[in-house]
Amino acid sequence: MNFIYFNGILLFAGFLAVLIFSIGLMALLAPMALFKESESRPKAITVLIYSILGIYQIYFWGFWSAFCVVMTFKFAQKPEVTLPWLYWIAGFIWCISLIGWLAQKERQGSQSLEEAQSIQKGTTFYSLIAIAAFLVFAFLPSLMQQPYGWALKYLNEKPKIYNIGKIDEQAQRSLEGFFNGYEYFASAGNLLRGMSSSQDPVEEYKKAVTLLNKSKEDLIKCDPELLNNVYSDWGDVLSNKLIPAIDIYIAGTEPNADRNKLQRGDELIIEVGTWLENNWGDLLLRLNEKYGYEVK
Repeated sequence: MNFIYFNGILLFAGFLAVLIFSIGLMALLAPMALFKESESRPKAITVLIYSILGIYQIYFWGFWSAFCVVMTFKFAQKPEVTLPWLYWIAGFIWCISLIGWLAQKERQGSQSLEEAQSIQKGTTFYSLIAIAAFLVFAFLPSLMQQPYGWALKYLNEKPKIYNIGKIDEQAQRSLEGFFNGYEYFASAGNLLRGMSSSQDPVEEYKKAVTLLNKSKEDLIKCDPELLNNVYSDWGDVLSNKLIPAIDIYIAGTEPNADRNKLQRGDELIIEVGTWLENNWGDLLLRLNEKYGYEVK
């Protein structure tokens, strides 16, 4: 069922991608219509437009590859999945099949052999771009953050961290403590936000409190000074904002608690979220440089 759902998502995303790609392409080609009736089309403008078209297509197919990689990671890592390689094969096929489908449509509308050959050359070039991007992002997922992080974050995909290098025990405890603790906190936040529409809000509330306590248990294992040495202000954000916010939320769950203090917790979490959003990519790159960490 997961495999069917996975392919269904990529099928729907493929139709959406074709629509977005076509709209963008038409928008970029629109200026050419101004010179359609002109016998002397300015060469500089023609070169500029076609250069922008090339950059647009390279960026777009790189993004499509990144999307396929993210979705493959998301599904292949589920505990119930026993054949993760099958998802990678399917993800790779989806990555390149979209270009092939568009090229086939273009060839059907071509009016000469020369035009068909030109379409084939373009298809081959952009297919190689997509293949290369898929392989690079699959083995080095952190490279997706710089060009496409702005879009991938809307998939609610915070990359998981894994270690591929040597690291001392204290550093490993601090780094794993932070990412595990933050994941627990994010899960608790999702439960609390969904309580208003939940069929069993009391049970959801209890689960959220349990997750908050687990979050704090992991976060207090971190050495703020070590985190600051890895990346400036990281440890300060943890000890001065994230942990105090969790303390406020936990205190707010007690009977007769001062609910007004929760507002301060919300303010602190907004500050933490803003800091992470502004520094996430650089932080991951620093982890890679210092400890050999990668993201998955």
